[in-house]
Amino acid sequence: MKGLTTCLVLLYCTFYSTVRALDSDKHKCGATHGHRMRRHAHELFPRRPPSGNKYGYALQFETGQAIQYLNLRSPSKKFSVDFWMKPEGGQSNPAIVLHAYDKCALENEARGWLISLREAGVTSDLRISFTVHAASADSDKSIMSHSKIEPRRWYHVAATYDGIRMKLYVNQAKVAVGYGQKGTIFDSTTQNHACDLLEVGGDVKRGLYYRGEIDKLRLWNEAISHLAITQSLPENSIDSVQDKIELYDDFNENNMKNRKWIPITDRYPRFVRSTVPEDKHDLAIRKPPCGKTICDNPEVIRSYLNHPGSRGSKSLRIRFINVMDNDGGRAMLTDSEINSQFQLMQSAFSQYNISWEMTVESVRNSWLRNKTVLHGVGCEVAMLGNDVCEDSCNLAITAWDGGDCIRKKCPPQKTKNGICDPECNSARFKYDGGDCCIGNMSKMCIDPKSSNRRYLGIDEYKKAVGITNRDALNVYVVNWTDENLQGTASFPWEKTVHTELGGVVLPPKNFATTKVLIHEIGHILGLWHIHHGSSTEMSCSNDCFESFASLELGDLCSDTNPTVKHSTCGDPVVPQENMCGLHIYTNTLYNNYMGYANDSCTDHFTPQQVARMHCYIDLDYQSWQTNAKPSFVPLPPRITEANDDRIKLSWLPPLGPGGNNAINLCNECDDEHILEQYATTASSSIDSAQAPDQAIGPPDADHCHPSPLSWQPQYCPECPLIYLEVGFKQAVVPTEITIWMPYSDVKSHTFSDIVLVYVDGSVESIGNGTAQCDSPFTKPVYVKKKVVRVRIFVPSFAVCIDAVKLTSGIGHPNCSKCSPLHYVIRRVPPFDTGHEKNVPTAHFEDKNIDVKGRYEYRVRAVTHDVAGPFSPQLIYEAKRGFCGDGKIDE
Repeated sequence: MKGLTTCLVLLYCTFYSTVRALDSDKHKCGATHGHRMRRHAHELFPRRPPSGNKYGYALQFETGQAIQYLNLRSPSKKFSVDFWMKPEGGQSNPAIVLHAYDKCALENEARGWLISLREAGVTSDLRISFTVHAASADSDKSIMSHSKIEPRRWYHVAATYDGIRMKLYVNQAKVAVGYGQKGTIFDSTTQNHACDLLEVGGDVKRGLYYRGEIDKLRLWNEAISHLAITQSLPENSIDSVQDKIELYDDFNENNMKNRKWIPITDRYPRFVRSTVPEDKHDLAIRKPPCGKTICDNPEVIRSYLNHPGSRGSKSLRIRFINVMDNDGGRAMLTDSEINSQFQLMQSAFSQYNISWEMTVESVRNSWLRNKTVLHGVGCEVAMLGNDVCEDSCNLAITAWDGGDCIRKKCPPQKTKNGICDPECNSARFKYDGGDCCIGNMSKMCIDPKSSNRRYLGIDEYKKAVGITNRDALNVYVVNWTDENLQGTASFPWEKTVHTELGGVVLPPKNFATTKVLIHEIGHILGLWHIHHGSSTEMSCSNDCFESFASLELGDLCSDTNPTVKHSTCGDPVVPQENMCGLHIYTNTLYNNYMGYANDSCTDHFTPQQVARMHCYIDLDYQSWQTNAKPSFVPLPPRITEANDDRIKLSWLPPLGPGGNNAINLCNECDDEHILEQYATTASSSIDSAQAPDQAIGPPDADHCHPSPLSWQPQYCPECPLIYLEVGFKQAVVPTEITIWMPYSDVKSHTFSDIVLVYVDGSVESIGNGTAQCDSPFTKPVYVKKKVVRVRIFVPSFAVCIDAVKLTSGIGHPNCSKCSPLHYVIRRVPPFDTGHEKNVPTAHFEDKNIDVKGRYEYRVRAVTHDVAGPFSPQLIYEAKRGFCGDGKIDE
């Protein structure tokens, strides 16, 4: 069975990789579709959840840690429980958070209630669950939250049972109701409740532990109302229910003698500073199902569309890479070609408030100038001479796939005779023993291991140039093997976008006089083809198939009608079998820059495409801007609390910090100067089905599938130890490690050991870990020395690792150049002191409100005395209330 699993996983990875590579052949121009490298860094904004500091301590649990409350009067028929929890990423299934039972009952583990985290999918979709097993019932009943939890975010969890109904609340919202249990849960009255137990942190007997923090635990002997749950948070206790509380523990008593609990394992949970947020509202923006980042969120795009200030003038840097011989001759580009191309693109973008500042980088390298690039045909250098004829590599420049597609006979006396013999120039004969790669015969060199070969992969070419896209967009013009491919570009959500592997690549025929570069820059700035989502790009049954113009399907623009891939200046004519039930394609935007029609008719971007480009410039490309301001705060301020004469407001930070923060890439740092860094080097203990360097940089693999974009060891039953070792550019004393595991056939202990390697060469194990495939594994780290590498041991070849991140403590020196943002809030009518007030954080309390008044609020971010545009307005009228006030208006 193990061998069958091996074959299936390896077959899946091979097939998946091939399909992805061939995709670039199917799309003759546009972004680089082969081996797409999507990163998940912008799927949620802000990345770090809100936190507070007013609630003292919380209790932090790790695997093998649990506590027990003694002398507790457990309610026997009706009860409510509520608490705050901050789960780590990676939990057992289930992970028991709270478990109440009668230890004296014959089946003490069966009767009672518990709150746990359970997977709704296969090693994925972890949700909050509430289970009750009444004394008279033959089986238990569980209800579950409707969405998965996110690691390291605080959740307020409440559950009630009134003898008939079970209710589950998450963040004060009722998310599930259940029936099926009735009457008393357990009865300890005859024993004066001596048998009542409440365990927190895990089920010790079954080894099902919760990992994360817990705070403000309360237990009532009444099924309290929804209103009481929403208002009985620590800062808003209701007197009428206080006498119903059987247990309250805020974990602020760290004196063992005064604690209400005892540990039930030999490992104690840890007291940590509670970061339960003071504001219970979650303002985060999330990517939509068919999107890649928050700039695909319809609410965000509508905001950019409807507020001209968000689309103010932005100037970006572009760099043309001009490769030439060592003496400056045979330049790939002439000055007139560069100027012609620049004017063409400048004219196209300037009408949308996007302009460009040009530089030219001359690269004198005859070796590079003589190379042809293998690109666009799905042929990788590693595929040559592997004894399999690959159609994509069956080219003259590769001698027909290194000889795999046309097999010739080579007399033994012809190898290593100092003459390049074509019939011997293949992998089978070790490329004529090297004769074709020396001296003046190197023009015939095809040996993948020789630096004299006449071709390069596109990544090899870019690495040879060695210029990153950190401060400008690189544009390369190369000779390549696919005559049909018009150009390629990186998308903003790819992890290579700012590295030396990002940028735009064009063939010489499409430079200077065509609009291909405009199309490719559209991809750079986050645009899909207008036919993305059609039957030529995805199956009719795909959830993202665009059957009507939509902000949530296809190309994510509702002002571009659905169409299929075609190259005519008119609506496409499509065979009925390719229409997926659509009657006809009419009023299509064939003249849009993001279509495939020729230059004679392409002439515009749509307003929603422009909104998307401006959003992505703010989110990803402020380091390219010549004068970056703090960007647009994309959503209006939100009211989080209101009384008769005052209201509290909160708002999101800008998508881009602006000023020197943009130049210093302060997106790697948070407000407390905590540095987050991904691995920059990787190696493994054994050969890998997918290379170790796939684990470098941010995560980019699809969830819950074996992926060629993640490291995976080869099947090796005789290998006792399998591990991936990753290194980091900056050694830090870490406070947290995060590991993305997109696929595993191991149900528990996905990582058999995680070892920290310190700068002095010593090592320390921090234990094993279990992970879900759709969320990262997170683990707090308590060490005092700087870590430079991390070694991750896995128990099976069928464990993939996508990325590893180390998080430093507060005040890291690399973040010292990052200045904090502050905000200006504007009110109409004005405050007593004027229209505007300066505030240091994204929160404000207005203490001067007339209950009969109407108020408008806008905010903008400021850094280094540079202010960004104002946000959309919030309108507040006390008589109308506000969204989130707990009242049902209609």
